[in-house]
Amino acid sequence: MKLENVLVSVGRTWRFDTGGQTGVDLTKNRYAKEINRLKGVKDQSDFRLPWPQYRSRFWRYMLSPSYWETGTNDLVAVLLPLQYVRFFVDTNTPVAHPRVDIEAIRHPFALTTIAHFRLKNVTPWPSDEQAALLLNTLTRGNVGVMQPVDGGFPYQVLPSLPTQDVLETPIAFQNAGQFTVISALHRDTDPLLLASTLARHFPSNPTPDGSAAIHDGAMHVHGDTAGFAVSAQVGANKAKCLHHNYTALLAYLQNLATLVVSNPTPEGQWYQDRAVTMLNHLYRAEPAPPMHSVYKSRLTELWLNERSLIEPINQVAQAQGLGLPPLQPPLTTPA
Repeated sequence: MKLENVLVSVGRTWRFDTGGQTGVDLTKNRYAKEINRLKGVKDQSDFRLPWPQYRSRFWRYMLSPSYWETGTNDLVAVLLPLQYVRFFVDTNTPVAHPRVDIEAIRHPFALTTIAHFRLKNVTPWPSDEQAALLLNTLTRGNVGVMQPVDGGFPYQVLPSLPTQDVLETPIAFQNAGQFTVISALHRDTDPLLLASTLARHFPSNPTPDGSAAIHDGAMHVHGDTAGFAVSAQVGANKAKCLHHNYTALLAYLQNLATLVVSNPTPEGQWYQDRAVTMLNHLYRAEPAPPMHSVYKSRLTELWLNERSLIEPINQVAQAQGLGLPPLQPPLTTPA
């Protein structure tokens, strides 16, 4: 296949668990105070506000060019996460770019850690069987001396992790799922087939069924993997930005979804209502107050459907009387 500039991001989500319920380590008011504090801190060396100095423009599209231009109450209303970044230059697999970027997206109720890689461009591009082997080697490789990538970057090494919720009961970290984002530039006439091939890790008999056309390419969601084939005419820099936008979106969706499929503590109830509201609006690609827009992408629709989250979102919204339109499954279900 005519692929190049293959980017891979592997994320794993943990929810904050206390006694079988999803706990929170910040009340709504303390959450607002922490965001407000970070607005006034120039050197945010720990968890920080996730933009404007960020390779993804996801939050700029959602809110504004800078958090200084957005009121703290508005940031709280959309459940703005905090972000942590570091990188390693060591990896035990020869098929990855030497730099391995680590990212963590943190809410008061969940955490997603992500490892970002770039496959070295290979000329000529290997057969599908060889490409699948390269990808498997990458995602099963270790990050430096850390655990395998497919196990998620170990949350234990991150700073500022909660040890107890606001009711002063211990917090444990419960695995809440994994995702992989694979994107590539292509020089082919059928991006629908290529997106499916990427999402399915280069199967022997790929099919374009379930792929969705996007501007300058296509996307496909299969299992816990999202594949994106983007025209080479777009250029590597724009494709990289798109890749990180998709990754940021999935990390956000994964964190919010922990409150849909679990029973929150009393302090977590407000967060659940807001999480369901944001998921509903992102799915429908319609803005929720106080936003003037949302990040419009078929990925939200395809991902929530693949995760069987549409009905649970509707159930919580109805039970809580949130007044949200019921979500409908997509007309075309990913194969």
